[in-house]
Amino acid sequence: MHRTKPRRLSGSILVVPDPRHHLFGIPILAQLASDDVLDSAYEWLCRRRRDYSANSDVWALRRNWPREKETIKCELLSGNYRFSLLTRITLKDGEDTDLWSARDALVLKALALVLSQHLPASPRCTHLKGHGGAKFAVREVREHLAASRFVLRTDVKSYYASIDHLMLLDQLAVHVTDRRVLNLLGQYLRRTSERGGSFWDYAKGISLGCSLSPLIGAFFLDALDAAAASCACSTSASWTTSSSSRRPAGSCAAR
Repeated sequence: MHRTKPRRLSGSILVVPDPRHHLFGIPILAQLASDDVLDSAYEWLCRRRRDYSANSDVWALRRNWPREKETIKCELLSGNYRFSLLTRITLKDGEDTDLWSARDALVLKALALVLSQHLPASPRCTHLKGHGGAKFAVREVREHLAASRFVLRTDVKSYYASIDHLMLLDQLAVHVTDRRVLNLLGQYLRRTSERGGSFWDYAKGISLGCSLSPLIGAFFLDALDAAAASCACSTSASWTTSSSSRRPAGSCAAR
């Protein structure tokens, strides 16, 4: 696959050109089911799960990838793709988390790759790839400290877990008009996890540890970011997402 070199704009944020630029302008679902997007998602999945147990379903997916890719493409294009149950596991630190199947994780990554070109997200959401990260947010605040009287830091409690599904879907429908893609997003939101015959249904909130969630979280914050941009202090407002709690923390230096 052709790789493009990152470039820097305005001496600050590093912008990585998208190698899938030739897909822009075609319908979202066609982009999602394209070989370029699915192969990129597959490469990501192989990297992320290369150290998984020999019993993990990722190895069966890798062994049968050419056939699995054609099946996934057909199911996506027909609107018949269905996400399976998540598996609840316990991490080494004792924390419980829900794990998407390898097949579903791949489709969710493909959604993230495509929707990043269609959903608005403030460049101040520095947790998104290409937006600078936490270090950039800290540098932005530091640059304004000398001319500012105070720094305000905010933190949204249980942000991922508290997002309202219906409100989010209404906002997504403005930018995503294909009902088949909206159906996939609805399944991603209204998910169910299982362990040992016990089931957990999610009526609100987005999935932790999912490749699509950082983009969805930033999109849901877009209205708040726009409001912050209208304030006098917004010239240095930066939002980041904690890797452990998935809570957006905003920092603002003001005169």
